Amino acid sequence: MHHLLILPMKRSSEGEVGGAVGRALRRLSHLALGAIIVVYLFPERIYGLPRGFYIVLFFTILPLTIEYFRIKRGVVFTGLREHEKSRVASYAWFCQGVVISILFFPQQIAAPAIVAAAAADPLMGEVRRLSRGSALLAGFLLSAAVFFLYGYSLPLSALSGALVVLGELLEVRGVVRLREEALGGEGAGLPFKTDDDFTTVLVPVVLLALLYHFLPNLFPGALLKPSAPFTSLP
Repeated sequence: MHHLLILPMKRSSEGEVGGAVGRALRRLSHLALGAIIVVYLFPERIYGLPRGFYIVLFFTILPLTIEYFRIKRGVVFTGLREHEKSRVASYAWFCQGVVISILFFPQQIAAPAIVAAAAADPLMGEVRRLSRGSALLAGFLLSAAVFFLYGYSLPLSALSGALVVLGELLEVRGVVRLREEALGGEGAGLPFKTDDDFTTVLVPVVLLALLYHFLPNLFPGALLKPSAPFTSLP
């Protein structure tokens, strides 16, 4: 049994560990995560294993393992925030959204959404320091531009940009527990709360995928294909 709520994201006013340097490192590392889409340049199988195996290994298992030991030891690296001392850091949440997007959704939806989220989030974070309304507009314009450059029509780019901003504004909270029938009574649940880095990717991906299911002709084809240096891998 589980309880699930989708709520507006409450922004923390705390700064990053390391001050201005920490903030810059956080913004730049988030932007760099958009380069994850280079996985589309690799063949479907690498050294006898499916490409998805490596995606899960490096972007799910590795970050979550790092987070497990980091949280267990109460370590906060430069660029993280104090509240991340006891919870999974935003970069790991972003990686989980990316893995789900790449493995389960078409490239022409996942790839631009990942790049848009990676670029828009740090931009909105900086602009928000001056004006929250301007931050949303900046995030929308940058995200829409990314989708447009990928080959989306102007109206679809605008819709996609709006969905990225919507994802940035939401968080998912819930409690996961075993069914009461299995326990003979209500047991303790495992509460969780997502980070906006997770929903900023998945909200546009999921909603655009629904539109793609009914109107696939609105979308461009996949642009990223395995390149020559990688096609010779076993």
